[in-house]
Amino acid sequence: GQQINIPSQGGAAPSPAPSAVKVHTVAAGQFLGRIASQYGVSVAAIVAANPGVDPDHLTIGQQINIPSQGGAAPSPAPSAVKVHTVAAGQFLGRIASQYGVSVAAIVAANPGVDPDHLTIGQQINIP
Repeated sequence: GQQINIPSQGGAAPSPAPSAVKVHTVAAGQFLGRIASQYGVSVAAIVAANPGVDPDHLTIGQQINIPSQGGAAPSPAPSAVKVHTVAAGQFLGRIASQYGVSVAAIVAANPGVDPDHLTIGQQINIP
């Protein structure tokens, strides 16, 4: 199965110690928001630590790395960010396609935003 890393919240370490990372196996009905809450880390931190994984398409049995609570995801440079206002019927996959960026990049640029619960009028950063 596909594996994704979940970094800790707080200071970033050059490379996580094996004991600082747990492996989570995705079960039926799980999504990154729920998994992040379960381990006390942000969705953005999970996505940032698992490059190449589509957070909107997790599969049952997929393994993702969960770091200990600690470091924050790096903030994008302000000059490289656009702001998008969410409209009715939009979701991150559609917004990412509109701007030619990955869902993971949008999630990483928006710490604290739940990608599974966007609201009309919500503003999100587009890297």
